[in-house]
Amino acid sequence: MVDYPWNYKYTSAKYRLNLVKEDKLLSNYELIDNIENYKEFLQENTQIKFIKEKTRTGKPCGDDNFYDKIKLLTGIDYKNKKAGRPKKR
Repeated sequence: MVDYPWNYKYTSAKYRLNLVKEDKLLSNYELIDNIENYKEFLQENTQIKFIKEKTRTGKPCGDDNFYDKIKLLTGIDYKNKKAGRPKKR
């Protein structure tokens, strides 16, 4: 996957952000055509996905630095770990 929609190879976001001159497969869609700042709109959607993911997993919203501070205060490590059972020593 990509970090931002406009980095995806097959997306209309490139056209709507004026990163390419034309998109022959793109049709007009009034609701999207009326969005004034399409990049901001896409980033808001990304932030909503981030919040939903954190809510689903029960993790606080933050980066690794934030998680380090939380660990110092609570002893709980929220950083992502490898999936599966830890190896025996």
